[in-house]
Amino acid sequence: MVKAKDPPKALPEPAPEPKETITVANDGLHPGMDFSTYCQLKRVNQSMLSRFALSASHARHYLLDPPEPSRDQMVGTCGHYCILEPDLFDALVVAAPKFDKRRTEGKQAWKKFLEDHEGKEVLTQDEFDLCKLMRKAVLRHPMAKQLIEAQGANEVTACWTDPDSKFECKGRIDRMCLLYGYTVILDVKTCRSSDTEKFMKSMADYLYHLQSAFYLDGLNILSPGDRRYWIMAIEKSPPYEVQVFEVDTATLEQGRLEYRTYLERYRHCLDTGIWPGYSTGVVSIGLPRWYKGLKYVEELMLPEPQKEGA
Repeated sequence: MVKAKDPPKALPEPAPEPKETITVANDGLHPGMDFSTYCQLKRVNQSMLSRFALSASHARHYLLDPPEPSRDQMVGTCGHYCILEPDLFDALVVAAPKFDKRRTEGKQAWKKFLEDHEGKEVLTQDEFDLCKLMRKAVLRHPMAKQLIEAQGANEVTACWTDPDSKFECKGRIDRMCLLYGYTVILDVKTCRSSDTEKFMKSMADYLYHLQSAFYLDGLNILSPGDRRYWIMAIEKSPPYEVQVFEVDTATLEQGRLEYRTYLERYRHCLDTGIWPGYSTGVVSIGLPRWYKGLKYVEELMLPEPQKEGA
């Protein structure tokens, strides 16, 4: 009889080194820092920590080869500009007319258009209009309108050192504003649906609870205070409904548990050089808990044909 062998153990791998030029920033708030500079900061962020929810291997890959923003993400960023800083949107974003790129004249016109608008984000007319429509929807919502018009700052970079893990961390806050006597950390999310139940699923899918706890704790490390984490959810299709959510205490505690666990895993990976992925053995698999299927096998059976004369 041949005995089954144990799955091979993961071999140590070198710690990943980011590709970008490293920029240094002191702990504190940096309201004027542009996004490209933020990306170059060699600090732990929630995007990397969230990869540990899949595996350490996914986190390592993110560090080695950060993904380029998708088209949806780029349009979402432009939407942020339009909602929070419309003057900046008008200066940095342009709508491209349609060119027939199959023809030489169209290709030349497209090339000249890009040259004339070098350094700007180029959207289709539909994408440009979407950004404007989402801003109009925000202005129609009483609470959302207050949030973008209250005293505050947009696109604030926060840098802090976690006292337990000693990791230097960073976060990019969409907006910080004063409202009703305390500081609101506002996270602007464009989404398919801002319905409460459906957005709760989005929170779980995209780990927004981890991000909210990570950011609030980071700000409290810099300066303890009474802050609230609110999410402005804006639908990307008609009627562009908006809801403002406050992340509750229990959800923040769950997010805190998760990000602290991932910080510990990150430290362990750095110390051991081992970045495990999924199981290397055989995993039993079944149907997900939400799958209901047919209640009875009999429901699959066709009715017996009736006999003649019956």
